[in-house]
Amino acid sequence: MSLLVPQRPRIALRSLVWTVLAVLAVALVHGFRVALDEHYIRVLVAPKIPLFGIVAALGTFQYRVWRDLVSWADAQLYNPQGMAFERAAEQRRIAAEANVGVARFGDDLELAKWRAHKEAVKKYMRDGIVPNNAIVLTNVLCVATLLLVSCAMDVALFMSRHDVPILRAISTGTLVAVAVPLVATMGRYFLSLRQEFQTQEKQYQPE
Repeated sequence: MSLLVPQRPRIALRSLVWTVLAVLAVALVHGFRVALDEHYIRVLVAPKIPLFGIVAALGTFQYRVWRDLVSWADAQLYNPQGMAFERAAEQRRIAAEANVGVARFGDDLELAKWRAHKEAVKKYMRDGIVPNNAIVLTNVLCVATLLLVSCAMDVALFMSRHDVPILRAISTGTLVAVAVPLVATMGRYFLSLRQEFQTQEKQYQPE
């Protein structure tokens, strides 16, 4: 869990961005009086529930992938054979420095390879896997929270005997705060995928 400590500012900033986006969306919807009517809210509440399930499933899958990668990294860093070799090599180094006639068996090169491998694994996790998963899981959690808030406002509106504009505004605004970034992300992924396909198509053209 110590690897997540440097990610806390990034996680906090991403959470703040989602919060500001949601508050801004609700304020604009309420200020310009463009909240959805109760009829449309009743129509949209049904898709929100399976959407929440999809987001939760995506978050669970991403978390499982992250934990598998952490387990792989731990197995690499705390390999019993590698650790035993490192301890034995260190003991032989100390003994050799004490001039007790203990051979080193070429430990320096092997020890350097082992330590370089550990550093490569740490760098791979620290610079790639942990930051990426921290952001993805934060996004998933924020989206799921906004969907829950939107559904909660729907339920409160349905239970009310009178129309409550602020409930409709929160329901609409939080849904907009979820939908707009998702649509933008899907478009960005589509363009990236298209560019990748075009690059691969040119790469494998006959000479």
